[in-house]
Amino acid sequence: MDAHVTSSESDPAALFDGTAFSASAGATVSSALLFTVLSLLAAACSLLTEWCITNLVEARKHWLSHRLGWLVESHDHANLIGSVLSATFLAAASAYLVDRFAVQAAGSGIPEMQSILSGVWLYRFLGLRVVVVKIVGLIAACGAGLSIGREGPSVHISGIIAMQLLKRSSVFGHLYYDGAYRLEVLSAACACGVAATFGAPFSGVLFSIEVHHRQQYNVAGLTRAFGSGLCVSVCHPSSHPRPALC
Repeated sequence: MDAHVTSSESDPAALFDGTAFSASAGATVSSALLFTVLSLLAAACSLLTEWCITNLVEARKHWLSHRLGWLVESHDHANLIGSVLSATFLAAASAYLVDRFAVQAAGSGIPEMQSILSGVWLYRFLGLRVVVVKIVGLIAACGAGLSIGREGPSVHISGIIAMQLLKRSSVFGHLYYDGAYRLEVLSAACACGVAATFGAPFSGVLFSIEVHHRQQYNVAGLTRAFGSGLCVSVCHPSSHPRPALC
């Protein structure tokens, strides 16, 4: 992993001390649209992940109770064996995906986001392939019944969404080259990740401050982080039932 860590000064596209963001009317509209789209996509990814995990867990239960029902009648431990084998397969599939296609998807993602917000660029950590592997691996691991929290992956996924919107979208591409503004967007993405997990926009704002390891914090970023977290909470409230993973 050390081979993928470089100083922000060695990658001109990853510098965090860009020119000041223009406060024109067009830039304001683009900024508001960016945070709205970021919030909607973060909420959509969280809902999709929960739906997939819930259905995967139910599919495992259905397979164990119906497909192996004839074994349970004659073998007391058949259900246990089937549960262990299916969980092992899903966990191994999750580990293989991460190791084979995107090692940057390993772990929770919060320490790496803290490093990025501190000015250290992590190679390909916010890449498009990483978010696909992160989501699929998280679904497989949680579907296996592993005790994995979703806060870290949600923060990582939201950060990738924010970076990809800035890099690949023609509407927001001009905002990518402002390093200070890019930090605010990533901080708001962290708030979106927490809000998508717990439905708590205030906690998302506090978390975005916590991971921002810099001597100065732009107060204007608080309103953006809170607005983004609030939008995620409205689209994905905490009253939604969380899937039983065991």
